[in-house]
Amino acid sequence: MKTELLTSHWRLVTSAGDERAAEAAAASLLAGLLIGESVDLTVAPYFKGGFQVNFALTHDESWDAAEAWLLSSVERTCVDWTQVESLERVVSLWSHALNIPRAEALEVVMTGELH
Repeated sequence: MKTELLTSHWRLVTSAGDERAAEAAAASLLAGLLIGESVDLTVAPYFKGGFQVNFALTHDESWDAAEAWLLSSVERTCVDWTQVESLERVVSLWSHALNIPRAEALEVVMTGELH
């Protein structure tokens, strides 16, 4: 029997002046997502200034449950957001209006693959 692997990829763009401040903005985002587990963050300079923080989350629930969690999580952390794409097993969201200090933009893409 095939199982589905669901992964959401998150990119937080910050106006932070250093990596530590960018990590603090990511910690605020993760707290808003109610993530209690440790998440591997990748912090890098953003080409327009500031830093971007990337991380991925895996989801053990069904596609519908993971998509509902994703949408409610974005609603909790963003004042306004746009669903850029919603194809079969791909959801893409974008926001420039977050409730997080030093956060300038958030991009989230969730995909599902059968294994």
